[in-house]
Amino acid sequence: NHKTKDVDKDKCIAAFDKCHTKEKALIAWIKANKIKILNSGIKVA
Repeated sequence: NHKTKDVDKDKCIAAFDKCHTKEKALIAWIKANKIKILNSGIKVA
């Protein structure tokens, strides 16, 4: 009984893209606003 067969690949990819885009937008916003977040690894200089 392999449950992986029932995974909707398109749905997974869409969900991943949505989250990934949200993260990129957040990073861009932080950079644009020059907010310094300690230990985040995001360069804002």
